[in-house]
Amino acid sequence: MYSFYVRATFSWSSPVSLRAEVLSSYVQYFQPTAIQRLTRLAADAARDLPPHRAGDLEVALQQALAEDPLWHYQRGDIMLTCRPDVAVRLDERIMPALQPHVETPHPPPTPPPRPAPARPIS
Repeated sequence: MYSFYVRATFSWSSPVSLRAEVLSSYVQYFQPTAIQRLTRLAADAARDLPPHRAGDLEVALQQALAEDPLWHYQRGDIMLTCRPDVAVRLDERIMPALQPHVETPHPPPTPPPRPAPARPIS
């Protein structure tokens, strides 16, 4: 079984000014939910793709994120906005199969040794 590797970056913001440590604590609270949401999107998009189609998965994820670019999370009266970004790469085990195959030319055959020149008979 092969996997795609999805690198995700989540940019978090709040419409109200929060101290860095407060924002950080809310991010720690909501980040697992955002990761789970992105994981579901990726799994749904990757389900029918062969392992060498990481580019197609990245395009599908980028398209899904463009349709819903901001994810909102609320706890009490604090609202946070998350903007996910993704990049996808192939499973390294499949890379050798995708390398271009270049046949190396065979070296030319070695010519047979030349016979020694004939000596005159005296």
